[in-house]
Amino acid sequence: MRRALVLATMLGCGLPADAPDPAAHPRGAIARRLPEAPEQLWPALLVALAAEDVRVGRTDAVRRLVVVQWRYTGPDAARRLADLADLAAARAEGLGAVSAFTVTYALLVAPAGGGGSLLEIASSIRAVERGEATLLGGVLQPLTFTTEVPSRGTAERGLLGRLAAAIYPAEEVLLLTGEPGAD
Repeated sequence: MRRALVLATMLGCGLPADAPDPAAHPRGAIARRLPEAPEQLWPALLVALAAEDVRVGRTDAVRRLVVVQWRYTGPDAARRLADLADLAAARAEGLGAVSAFTVTYALLVAPAGGGGSLLEIASSIRAVERGEATLLGGVLQPLTFTTEVPSRGTAERGLLGRLAAAIYPAEEVLLLTGEPGAD
């Protein structure tokens, strides 16, 4: 994470402060080799991301890095977050009732041997806990706390599957995502 911030500051990329560094291999990060050259995969990836329910935070075409965010708020936020993250570790650090969460993905397309590409996806998950309301400056405001929650890899694999389905025909998706039963 620190390496991503230092790199973003030095290069002027303007990455969000909680953008994960896909090269650092954080917990849950995945990498898949794809048959297309990076020059062909990059535009297809951007088109597929445009169809997703994510907010594109920053793209760097030279380094082929894109940072996107997905925010979820709803009554079942804790259940949805438990599917994506290790809540036991977060609860041990004091996380209470979750009211929302944000997943920040960093996608990096790098050249791989044989003319193919390596797509690396890392995520950073931040849970939002709304505490009791307090009177601040004459206005009743709820206190909010954000906590970094370790990924289980589910968010990364889910995004890879959706992007592969948008870019490739159905038969190739099974091979690229490593789904069982593919020949």
